[in-house]
Amino acid sequence: KVAVVQNVGYANPDRSHFRSTDIWLSASDSNVVIDDGWVGRFLARVFPDYSEFNLDHPMAIQIGSTQSALLECTCQGSMGISFENPNQFYQLINGSTADNDPPPNTMAGDQLRYIKEIAARSIRYAQIIKEKADTVENLATYPNTQLGRQLAIVAELIAGGLETPVYLTSVGGFDTHSNQTGSHANLLGGVAEAISAFQTDIEMLGVADRVVLMTFSEFGRRVEQNGSAGTDHGTAAPLFVIG
Repeated sequence: KVAVVQNVGYANPDRSHFRSTDIWLSASDSNVVIDDGWVGRFLARVFPDYSEFNLDHPMAIQIGSTQSALLECTCQGSMGISFENPNQFYQLINGSTADNDPPPNTMAGDQLRYIKEIAARSIRYAQIIKEKADTVENLATYPNTQLGRQLAIVAELIAGGLETPVYLTSVGGFDTHSNQTGSHANLLGGVAEAISAFQTDIEMLGVADRVVLMTFSEFGRRVEQNGSAGTDHGTAAPLFVIG
């Protein structure tokens, strides 16, 4: 159930975390700067007018407090939403009502119409996400880690019937320039435990045949150890594809 895709990178690599992350998320050439992400563009192309998608369900979800550029699309705006957990999102929105008054037919009115639409969607999403999350309980035991908690939420939402096709989770700490041996092993062990629990869970919940998980990072590490018992920024890395 695991495929290892070796040596994934891009031409003329940039070893800056920030620039390389932008390149990975946008799928652009290293000498080109664009503002949207490849997942956002993909979703906009597959559902150009939203007619074949259930608008009560978000197109993409990031588990976290901020939204990645991966889900952005300049042609349609953000294609996803982000939240820490379904209950927190619901409590934030609960009691809010959508403003249905028609905006004026002006340039500012167009902007206001967009804001009203986003507000209405947020209320709708918070309700449906909580409903789907409450429908099922995780059957596997997850590690008490950031990634473990994120993947547990994803499993609940998928098994609960949310039609969102793309989920994004994240974990940090891999900038191991010094004393790498123990820390890197612990980090990879944490990733392995969280993914193993997720795969076990979605199998037990009966939805594994509809799910594929992919890991990626902006770059890997060099093979040769540096002077601080760590490794420095590389230019490519393996991806794990699981499912």
